[in-house]
Amino acid sequence: MSYTKHFAATIRDHGMINLSPTQFRRMMNIVYLEGKLDQLKIIKRDLPTEEERKYDIQLFKLNSQLTEQTGNLPPGELVREMSHLS
Repeated sequence: MSYTKHFAATIRDHGMINLSPTQFRRMMNIVYLEGKLDQLKIIKRDLPTEEERKYDIQLFKLNSQLTEQTGNLPPGELVREMSHLS
């Protein structure tokens, strides 16, 4: 949840980030994907070992989607890029 935490801290400290609708959607998609990843990790943690492997493909797909949205940029750089593209 590093991106989500960074977005929240930035908004708390500096107010709402001025983003275009496209970049705002991108930010919301990142928040959604990180939340979904966290929930699947919690579910997987509470399952028996043979059952937890069922979620590996879903986790991989979500991680791939998150990487596609963020470009693996650190959170601070991503916010700067999104602001610049707006």
